[in-house]
Amino acid sequence: MSKILNLSDEIALIDSPDFELGKYIYLGQVRTEDGATAVVSVAYKANYAARKLKENLQVLKPSTKIVQCYLRKVRVGETDDCGRILLDC
Repeated sequence: MSKILNLSDEIALIDSPDFELGKYIYLGQVRTEDGATAVVSVAYKANYAARKLKENLQVLKPSTKIVQCYLRKVRVGETDDCGRILLDC
């Protein structure tokens, strides 16, 4: 199970001197009530990925109810995530 991360902490990291653009990507994902998952946004910064996820959900008309929205933080070049940031959808 992925570690749960805090969106506020990830956004604060963007303004810190330790932030390296391109080190991680954030995948905005949704899970439907029937268990399907889909990526609806991808970005190098958590705040942009979260914003685009919410904007893209407004355009989509899913046939099943979306039960979970989250960002996955993935180090570039790797396939396992560093953690998830749960979002309200």
